[in-house]
Amino acid sequence: MGRLRVWNALRKTKSDRPPKGEMVIEDAFLREAGLSREALLEELQADLVSLPVDFRSNIDWSYWSGKDYFTFALINGPFNTLIESLGWVRASEWIVHKPSISRGFMGNYLESIYKAVAGALEGGCEGLILGDDLAGKSGLLVDPAYLCKYYFPELRCWLKKMQVSDIPILFHSDGDVTGIIPDLARAGFWGIHGLQPDAGMNPGVVPPEMIKTWVWWGNLQFEGPLGLKDPFQLKSEATKLCRDWGRAPGYILGSCGGLYPGLPLELARAAYRT
Repeated sequence: MGRLRVWNALRKTKSDRPPKGEMVIEDAFLREAGLSREALLEELQADLVSLPVDFRSNIDWSYWSGKDYFTFALINGPFNTLIESLGWVRASEWIVHKPSISRGFMGNYLESIYKAVAGALEGGCEGLILGDDLAGKSGLLVDPAYLCKYYFPELRCWLKKMQVSDIPILFHSDGDVTGIIPDLARAGFWGIHGLQPDAGMNPGVVPPEMIKTWVWWGNLQFEGPLGLKDPFQLKSEATKLCRDWGRAPGYILGSCGGLYPGLPLELARAAYRT
């Protein structure tokens, strides 16, 4: 049922319950929990598995596609790569003073990662997540006009090449990205991951006409203002999130930040076994 639940969400068809799963499960979290990735997925009763893909990846997608999990490949996005390659100061200089050069950099990166992503799909991966952290809690990190003129054109070309009409491709960003959700939809993305509650991401701020036509995933937070929440809080919040997003047939339960070292397994278990 796991794979079918995710497909139903992607197709906006109701299932027996919302599918659930994480965009990121760090290896250090698995070591601390003393579990293999597959054992953890079983422990959490997850419906999907997401694995990072880059130029060095050597993932046996045929193994995972033989299990009852929907398989996502997580790809570092062009904006993140620009920042990581140049550093924030120099990348900002390019964005403000040399926007065409920054666009060329991002386009070249997307072209270079194409072969690795296509290989994952050929190997049995079913969907993609492109991760670019474009925002903080107070809004976008760069001018929306820059994104419209230099960022989204490169994304649209890449999505068309990846045959986004046939392959589920979701977008991830931290922070408040409500201002560009329509742009992401027009680019061709099937939905978004990273509905960060403390950045104001909730059903009331997203375009109402998209609630039933897009995929919404990743709005559970393990941390609060005073640190990690307790199991009772997380169980209650997971229940409330499922209720609040009940109008969205494309809703997937999961955290916005992933499972990371220092996070007790009992907290993930409390949220996932709601």
